Amino acid sequence: MLPMLSSIFFLIVGSIGLYFGSEWLIDGAKNLAKRLKISDLVIGLTIVSIGTSFPELVIGLISAWEGYNDFILGNVLGSNIANIGLALGLPALLYNISFHSRDLTSVFIYNLIAVAYLYYILLDDKIVLIEAQGLLFIFVVYMIGSFLRPDATAKIELDEDDNLSLIVGMTVVAIGTSLPEIFVTLIALSKNAIGISLGNIIGSNIFNILFVLGSVGLVGPIDVTDVTFEIFLGLFLLFLLWIFGMFFNGLNKFSGAFLVLLYIIFAYLQFS
Repeated sequence: MLPMLSSIFFLIVGSIGLYFGSEWLIDGAKNLAKRLKISDLVIGLTIVSIGTSFPELVIGLISAWEGYNDFILGNVLGSNIANIGLALGLPALLYNISFHSRDLTSVFIYNLIAVAYLYYILLDDKIVLIEAQGLLFIFVVYMIGSFLRPDATAKIELDEDDNLSLIVGMTVVAIGTSLPEIFVTLIALSKNAIGISLGNIIGSNIFNILFVLGSVGLVGPIDVTDVTFEIFLGLFLLFLLWIFGMFFNGLNKFSGAFLVLLYIIFAYLQFS
């Protein structure tokens, strides 16, 4: 009984910390964007996404030092799937997230490059030093390209009929390293910072593959088992996001529910 109460207590404390931390992160990010005269999307793709992906980096490094190689890649790919399935799917149950894929073309291309390169280097089921350096090189190019890209514009619309308590409850239950992305996305949307919310999710996925795996690969070779399904599922979710933006002007409660359903199926398959 005591361990369960202790777990609930730390879950509540952690959730409160994530809420206020997300508030401060979004406010700071918006102020930084104004000072640097760049778009919210660029800040979301870079500064915010790096901050919310820090747990993946820490867990990856610790796992590498302790020899849990499969856990390293599983954490990164699982987090990327959760970012789109949960961190965008859940907020879409509350908000209509309106955007067009043409505003995110370069970001989608960087994500595709990251996934394609990861798939290529994993054909021999390991990541060696030179391949890790390749990941970091692509990450540097991505960061430079993000700050050089033209400003993108997008908007959100609040659906007054949705139940906020449902969304909060579902995010608290959704534990794992994607919690920072979920909280930051919700807070960003509540502050009409659509660029930060989208940039945070897509940027985190790029950061996880390129910087987290690249940094961990510098510690030592990463030997893994076959993760082709997880790689292509993440790619499929990214493609779905592009479809929703291109033909349906973004996400609504129905597309959000579909993304969440896909994540639930993915989680079920992992444990079945």
